[in-house]
Amino acid sequence: MLKISFPYIKRVKNRRETNEQNLTNPPSVRATLKVANLRRYRKELRCGTKRYLAEIEINGEKQTKPIIARTPAEARKSIRKTYGRDTVIYSVIEERR
Repeated sequence: MLKISFPYIKRVKNRRETNEQNLTNPPSVRATLKVANLRRYRKELRCGTKRYLAEIEINGEKQTKPIIARTPAEARKSIRKTYGRDTVIYSVIEERR
């Protein structure tokens, strides 16, 4: 069997993308996905971050979502950025462990 190597595909241990996704997504899309994942991990690793439980209404359904932020106001801001300005936020409470 002939093994073809692609120089722009780097194999990284514990990568979330599968090999099939690596072959189907062009390099620019993969780079965008990496940047998005990096931003998410940076947000989690900031000093003073806490986990908040937000009770929100999406498409008429009341849901509880975990949000990582420093303050409840920042949690509300990230909810509005993720789900849209029209999302109804009932409460944002710090999760007790």
